[in-house]
This record gives sequence, structure tokens and C-alpha cells, in this order.
Amino acid sequence: MTLKEAKEQGYTKVGTDSTGWQSLYDINDLSSVDFEGNTKYFLADKEAQYHLRNTKDLAEMIADRISDDFADETGCDDVQDIFEELKKIDFSKVCQKINYVMTSHPYWTLTKIQLVYE
Repeated sequence: MTLKEAKEQGYTKVGTDSTGWQSLYDINDLSSVDFEGNTKYFLADKEAQYHLRNTKDLAEMIADRISDDFADETGCDDVQDIFEELKKIDFSKVCQKINYVMTSHPYWTLTKIQLVYE
């Protein structure tokens, strides 16, 4: 897809063909000079993603961690009752606060759509 088409279709971020974690670039900052080398650019998804939690998963994660820590500290392997009791706690307000924080940290994943200048 060309740079012009990508802008017209609402894409705003691009990344390179590197592996692993990488920085994204604003599509409006690219010019013909950026496409002269061997670097390949790929469009990032149009919509940001967020690492959000739901209350049930958060309760299970906390219950699992605390019951495992208890088992490690005491040598007791029968912690299922602790796990089940902890899962019953209402974590909805905590979950809301966590998700509020996480909405300030969006991320985008790269598509397989290669960007070309023209």
C-alpha cells in the first residue's frame, strides 16, 4: 500500500521489519527519503489495543499468586481452599482502577501490509 493510500484509509503508525519489540513511527513523519534504503515499513493496526483485565481473571490471578506464595512459604500443598476463598473477593473496584491506568498505555501491533512510497 502506498503512503498516500495508507493516510487516506486512516492508518497513523508504522514499524519496520525488525524482530521483537520496536518503536513505531508516525506515518506523517515519513518522506521519500525514508524509503530509499533497505528498511521495509509495515502498517500498524488502525486501532490501539490495551492490556485490560476483567474481574474474574484478576481474582484468579491474585488468588493463584497468594495461594502459591503460601504454599512456598509453608510447604503446604493443600491450598485449594485458600485459592477458592480468595477468588470470592470482589475485585471490581481494583479492576476498574487497574484498567484506568492501563488505558493510558496503548499499544499497536504491526500488520503484514507493507508500506511503499509510491
